[in-house]
Amino acid sequence: MITATKLESDMDNAAISVRSTSPKAGWSTPTAMGRATTPQGYIRVMSLLRPAPLRSSRLATTAVMLGALALIGCTPMQPPAPAPSGPPGQSAPPARLVDAREFAAAVEEPGRVTVNVHVPFEGDIPGTDLSIPFDEIGTNAGLLPADRDTGLAIYCRSGPMSGQAAATLSELGYTDVVELRGGMRAWQADGRPLEGN
Repeated sequence: MITATKLESDMDNAAISVRSTSPKAGWSTPTAMGRATTPQGYIRVMSLLRPAPLRSSRLATTAVMLGALALIGCTPMQPPAPAPSGPPGQSAPPARLVDAREFAAAVEEPGRVTVNVHVPFEGDIPGTDLSIPFDEIGTNAGLLPADRDTGLAIYCRSGPMSGQAAATLSELGYTDVVELRGGMRAWQADGRPLEGN
């Protein structure tokens, strides 16, 4: 650490103390007491405090950057989204909109995966397998079945979020998607319960 302390208050006879407790801390300076009797002398003594060459700071910066890159490279990433099963550039058919009665039957089908895409969480339809926010379906495709022919049943609170999720699922190549028309509101209006709300 380098300190420069003005010992006298009048600039005609200024005295300063210049000390370096860590000469390798990026500064080169004399480690003795300096004395100036005029403002020019004060400036001359102060000019002895000069930065060391930038070589050591460049090396430190390079080391920090390499360390940061190593940490980023070691961070686990989400599994890649499975590729669509159809021909490139061709999406699957759109989701089939169904009422609460048909949706209840779809949820009971063996092998069909039921996904709540509503945010924020406001409850689940009984039998729900996954909760994935509607706008994160594409980035979380690794959580969905790899087989694009697996049946999916999706819903949200009132319909718009599941509509967007259905479009994304179609782009990903899922061929058997049913969407609850009117969402959880229609489900409850049909006298059916929600869990966890």
